[in-house]
Amino acid sequence: MQPRAKWTLRFLAALFVALPIQSLPVGAEVTAASHPTRSAPASPVRRISQRWAGFVATPRTGAFTAVQATWVQPRIRCDRPNSSVAFWIGLGGATRYARGLEQIGTSADCSDTLVPSYSAWSELIPVPARPIDLPIGVAPGDTLSAQISTHGGTVTLTIRNATTDEAFSTETTVDLLDLSSAEWIAEAPSFCLSRCTTLPLAKFGTLTFTTATARIGAHTGTIDDSTWTHQPIRITTTREQPSALPSLLSADGGSFSVRWQGPSRHSRHKLR
Repeated sequence: MQPRAKWTLRFLAALFVALPIQSLPVGAEVTAASHPTRSAPASPVRRISQRWAGFVATPRTGAFTAVQATWVQPRIRCDRPNSSVAFWIGLGGATRYARGLEQIGTSADCSDTLVPSYSAWSELIPVPARPIDLPIGVAPGDTLSAQISTHGGTVTLTIRNATTDEAFSTETTVDLLDLSSAEWIAEAPSFCLSRCTTLPLAKFGTLTFTTATARIGAHTGTIDDSTWTHQPIRITTTREQPSALPSLLSADGGSFSVRWQGPSRHSRHKLR
């Protein structure tokens, strides 16, 4: 399997600039449980990212308390050493006011010898700011469902492999929860040591998120719910690197696909 050091601190503020945790804004709101959370006014989210492709929702008022979705794990084609892709749902981390990120999902990695591997993971940023491999198997074609829910300063992360009937859930109390956005994302991860470098986006074909919902208080809605705003994001870096493009939302507002797109230098056709 790929060394998991690449995941460290790869997500926070990925849509804007990569800032050290210590340099992020302070002064988060405090819940009744005395745990700081982030529910700042909705901020513009960039439509183009070097790492994220999918949809981000930001609340008009209040803060998100849950997010969920289902997807089928794609099979990757390993034609570039150390290429990688992650599929996840999350809370926080997308706006300029972001101070943390809670996420759970799956990854597909190509080794330096072009051998693919698949895994499930979760991560809380800023603490402990490293991914945790989860004890469930993941293989191409498996149907995965994930959910993140919060109450006060407690976050519960759950993932289930409906194909193998394996499931994992963990509940953790943290000092900081960022609830300023909800995300459904395909990502090009980064390798981080003293600095972070985005890895080549593994060729995953198409990934479809279904039954994608979020919750604020007692209200649950799909991505296009009027209680919040939503924004599509696509991965675009250079002409020599692959990109990833989200589709339009489905008619029910809770499903969309993300499509891998090869480097433009390999094709004379324009991106659709």
